[in-house]
Amino acid sequence: MLKSGSVVGEKSPVEKENKPTLRIAFPDMFKGDRSQLKAFILQCNLYMGFNAKYFDNETAQVLWAVALLRGPAADWMDTFITDFMETKSVNNKCTTETKAATKDIFMSWKGFTLAIT
Repeated sequence: MLKSGSVVGEKSPVEKENKPTLRIAFPDMFKGDRSQLKAFILQCNLYMGFNAKYFDNETAQVLWAVALLRGPAADWMDTFITDFMETKSVNNKCTTETKAATKDIFMSWKGFTLAIT
């Protein structure tokens, strides 16, 4: 007999708490080697997909991915990240002062992936 408020097939709070979590590997740093770019973007997409609760908007996704850039890739991004950080609003949005190329990169994940390829 079902208890009031229970749903057939629903797990108890104890069962839910003990549910194992799937962990995805953290992406490798990207140093600018074009032969590694597709794998870097794939790793980022997978990581963000499995950890969506940490990425509440696309700008957050781009900022996180930018933090994984090293060497020539970071050097290329330097002008854009500097512009973004100097002109962003208090809630990390591009403003009218932000250059168009910077907006293209930081306003969407697609913009970032297009710019880096």
